[in-house]
Formats: sequence, C-alpha cells, structure tokens
Amino acid sequence: AGLVDPARLLLAEVDGELTGGTGSYALELTRPGGVQLPVAAVSDVGVAPSHRRHGVASGLMRTQLRSFVDAGVPLAVLHASEAGIYRRFGFGPCTRWRQVRMDARRVRFRDDFPDAGGSLQVLQRQDALEPCARVHDRSRRVRNGGLSRPDSWRPVIMADTDVYLGGTEDHLVMTHRRAGGDVDGYAIYKVDHDWGRGQANHTLKVWELLGETTRVELALWRALAEHDLTAAVTGPIAVDHPLFDVAVDC
Repeated sequence: AGLVDPARLLLAEVDGELTGGTGSYALELTRPGGVQLPVAAVSDVGVAPSHRRHGVASGLMRTQLRSFVDAGVPLAVLHASEAGIYRRFGFGPCTRWRQVRMDARRVRFRDDFPDAGGSLQVLQRQDALEPCARVHDRSRRVRNGGLSRPDSWRPVIMADTDVYLGGTEDHLVMTHRRAGGDVDGYAIYKVDHDWGRGQANHTLKVWELLGETTRVELALWRALAEHDLTAAVTGPIAVDHPLFDVAVDC
C-alpha cells in the first residue's frame, strides 16, 4: 500500500478492454554541483500480449512524456528492461554498471588497501531500515545522477514488502559505522547455500551496497569477500569502481 500514486498512472483501453499501462514516480536527481533536479521516474510500462505492435506503448509513452512537459518536469528517467525499446522516445544511456563475480577463495587485497577505519556490524532488517535510508539519502545528494528514494520504498528494499523489485526474507544487512559516529555504509545481501560434494561452496549475492565514501564501500566488499564458507561473491557495481584496482585475482 502507498507504493504507487494512482494519479501518476496511465491506462490504455481498446474497445472497452484494458490493453496497457504505465506509471511514474516523482523523484529528485542530483546534477553536477549537487543541484537537485525534479525528475519523473518511469515505471511499470506494459502492454497486453494480445495488443502488441498495435501502437499501444507508443501512445502511452507519448501521452506520459507530454504530461511531464506540461507539468514543468524537465527530465524523465527509467531502468530499461529492454534497452532497444525506448530510444525512439528520446531516452538514452546515462549510467552503466556491471555484475561482478569474485572468487572468494582466491581474491586478495593489495597491501596498501585504503583503510576506512570504523567498524562493521550485522543488523536485523528492521533495525537497519532507518540508518540505511539516511546513508542512501546523503550519498545520492553528492553523486551525479543520484536518485532520491520515496519513504514507501524503504520496506521494499528491506524485503518487508513483497513486490517483484524488492528483496527477500533471506536478506541480511551489514553496516559500516564511522569511528565515533553514525552508520555511513551498508550492504544488503543473502547467502545461497551449497553443500554439494561434501563441502561449503556458498555464493554470497549482494542486492545493494552503498557507502558515503569509496573507502567505506571497499571495506564492505572486502568483508563480504572474506565471509566464512563462501566460494563466490556476486553483485552490481559501477564500471569504474576502484574495487578492481585493489582486489587482485578476483
């Protein structure tokens, strides 16, 4: 409840039959210099399989984008499930990420690994909700392209609300706390257990990892790579992240 504003939904109808829809969220995006820009985050675009290639999606998208212009919203963003669809509506790539897979049994870190100081702690999801939300908000305000996150999505990220983009009840949360201060980074992850061949070959899957500094993020990645009984660590990461400069044989 409360995840979607009905006023931001558009539905397509053909001969009285609902054939498609799209929605959006009112967010903020950080521009260079820390300027916050209002944006419309397009989401939930879909067309019934019976009405594909009938112009339904095109009509929805054009109507939606026109409404953003009329409302004075200067920018629309989305995470494309199929990248080739949206270029014809004026969208283009603005950020890139990759999926990293580290061999936890081989990876080692350089001797001059940048120490973030502070401490690590594994928290219950309900206890991590507020500190993680604060970290996310502080971080996105100083990162070009950072997007705000509505309060209604916090339980989704922590898996307390079951939707297709949310976490799972198996997720754990590790936080990093600066020395003498607040939480300044976190990793949400789960461990897929594999006891095949009589030994532990677990895979640790990172759902979201974020720190207020690069050093904090590196500390979290290293802690996860050194997790007991883990054979591999996987997760999303920026293509230019310095993890690849300090982790050897990953």
